[in-house]
Amino acid sequence: MGNILKEHGVDSHKVMNIFFNDKINLGKQFLLPGFAFGGSCLPKDVRAIRASANDKGLKTPLFDSLLTANELQIQRGLKLVKETGRKKIGLLGISFKAGTDDLRESPLVALANMILDAGLELTIYDPCVYEATQFEGANQKYIKEEIPHIHKCLVATADELLSKAEVFVIGNGTKEFAQILAKADATKPIIDLVRLNATEIENRASYAGICW
Repeated sequence: MGNILKEHGVDSHKVMNIFFNDKINLGKQFLLPGFAFGGSCLPKDVRAIRASANDKGLKTPLFDSLLTANELQIQRGLKLVKETGRKKIGLLGISFKAGTDDLRESPLVALANMILDAGLELTIYDPCVYEATQFEGANQKYIKEEIPHIHKCLVATADELLSKAEVFVIGNGTKEFAQILAKADATKPIIDLVRLNATEIENRASYAGICW
């Protein structure tokens, strides 16, 4: 970053001092191991920084590796699903973070596509995303027109997911998911991509975290 800022005539130390003053976005949630990053900001920002460096003839090996590592983490999630040997997958959460219906560059959409491409049956419960499909707007149009195969997997209630799935994948940190899985058959595998920190769930022999 220092090299890139230098070539653009910016003092990198001044930029970093501004960065250090951000007390909100330097929280521990950005340092805990978990699933791939996504959303409308981070992937775009990485590509923009790489493009900015390229314009100045600079190489960015660290930034290049970010997107590669991100893709590998999604593939790791698929590997854990396949290793269960189950064919009916229940995904809890498909938006890139809890409390939003935003599917832009969600790594969970990528994972859902991989699951379907692997010939597995997929059921998705995400109350925020499902609600977005009920009202006209940009999100409804995107979900129904751009990813109709995933739209078909969405269910309205948690009970529908519980009745269909043979393995559960926790995709985002929606608090409701811990209560839902507490009612699930304890013998069915649970793969946690975000760590809900639900002791009752984590104590099950069928539980596995993506990197814990």
